[in-house]
Amino acid sequence: MNPAVQTLLDEIAQAKRRAEERRRQREQAADGGAGSAPHVTEEPQPPSSDECCGNGCTPCVFDTYHAQLLAYRQGAHPPTTGQLSSLTAVPIPVLSSRPHGARAQLLVLDATPATFVVGLGEHVHLRTPQCPAGMARAFTPVLVADGAGVVRPHVLVRRYEGGVGRRLAGLRAGDLVMVRGPLRSSVDMTGALGPPACVLVAAGTGIALAFHVLQFAAANSAYRGRPVVLVQCACDRRSLWLQEEIRGMQGALPGLRYHVHVSGDEGRLDSTRLAAMLGGIAGLADAAAVVCGPEGFNRDVARWLRELGLAADAIQVL
Repeated sequence: MNPAVQTLLDEIAQAKRRAEERRRQREQAADGGAGSAPHVTEEPQPPSSDECCGNGCTPCVFDTYHAQLLAYRQGAHPPTTGQLSSLTAVPIPVLSSRPHGARAQLLVLDATPATFVVGLGEHVHLRTPQCPAGMARAFTPVLVADGAGVVRPHVLVRRYEGGVGRRLAGLRAGDLVMVRGPLRSSVDMTGALGPPACVLVAAGTGIALAFHVLQFAAANSAYRGRPVVLVQCACDRRSLWLQEEIRGMQGALPGLRYHVHVSGDEGRLDSTRLAAMLGGIAGLADAAAVVCGPEGFNRDVARWLRELGLAADAIQVL
């Protein structure tokens, strides 16, 4: 065949492939509500902090960026070890595993923020390789520095008598854990930072979700000066997690007030103690609250917050 003709045919074939790619992108964009992942061919650039309006939009520009970044990584590079996928569980090595207090195990995963992207209001499903997919449990991983100063995913796992939690707590360094995510909840977490003040009350592993809210506020100039009260509860001081990291964020969040309540030292948290911790907050009745902990704890705290004047629909219980 004439080389000039072959070149022309090759160019036509390439043009057809490009047209087909554009058609597929348009169909995916039009069918966005059907749950298909967007096709992103170029790595998205993070928005500047000034692009966030601070009105609790859903999705926020930062939520959109993280979703596009995840779609790009999954489209340009199929998931490999250490890289998250919301479609299928991927194996990630456990870098270290150590007891945390008397009732939990702290797992540090061998991944970095370059491959492990979890935004505000998102979680992951974890299970051991021996467990079927239906036995996975939801966790909120926290990206903080490990002992070597490298930022990695940390997951606090409660030791239950049976089931997935006990198996996960039994993992040791070098073992693999199956991770699927990030998966988005139906709760608008950015809305907690929209009102005049934000109240976070967390117990046990629930501190991970509250810490996500603080990290999001610290990364967005629109929220940095917002009054935020965090009440962290634990049964004993050994069970407290992320204290050092939270105190380290107070420079970036001048409106942050941080309280710790240890029931083993002070008795159970009650309405009087909670009211004292929230005292002096301007516009408390108009504040938004996020409560995350065991079921009974959540129920009591939500009731006390309503008694303090917060609207029921302004209290998110997770």
